[in-house]
Amino acid sequence: MELICIYGAPATGKYTVAKKLQEKTGYKLFHNHLTADLAGSIFESGTIQYSELATSLRLLTIEQCIKNKLPGLIMTYAYGLETFEGRYDDDFIKEVIKINKTGKTVFIKLECSKEEQLNRLNLPSRKEFGKLTDKNILKNIEAKYKTDKIIPFVDSFIIDTSSLSPQETTKKIVEKYEIKQNY
Repeated sequence: MELICIYGAPATGKYTVAKKLQEKTGYKLFHNHLTADLAGSIFESGTIQYSELATSLRLLTIEQCIKNKLPGLIMTYAYGLETFEGRYDDDFIKEVIKINKTGKTVFIKLECSKEEQLNRLNLPSRKEFGKLTDKNILKNIEAKYKTDKIIPFVDSFIIDTSSLSPQETTKKIVEKYEIKQNY
């Protein structure tokens, strides 16, 4: 299976770009709020119980996609923040790679300027999934976690989305990885 992992800090365009990439490829989209919201409905966000549940759900989903021979899956992820305050993000990513060992896994890190990131917090689309919209909460997250960190042990295609449209960003990804469009 071709697994496309799009990661980055909050409001860098992960979900928006992933949706455009889904339209281009026909791959299924597995965005981080699906598991984060489920885990958060049961356990307090940021606790080890929350992280273990969210991580288990993510890994199980990827395993099921491989087992059922999906040609591709697009996953969004907030590296440095997702697994128990970012302490186990490396373990999670290594497990993802291990699970998809017979497939292809690529990592795309989205970045944008601080000004653009703050502007994006106000977009109506962020409210659809209960995403972060408060600038003060973002500042607290950035002070506590390393949400802008690059995964140190994989090759990441880094794209600054500050002045790129989601379509332009998607085009760069499709061209870089020669992704089949609408399989």
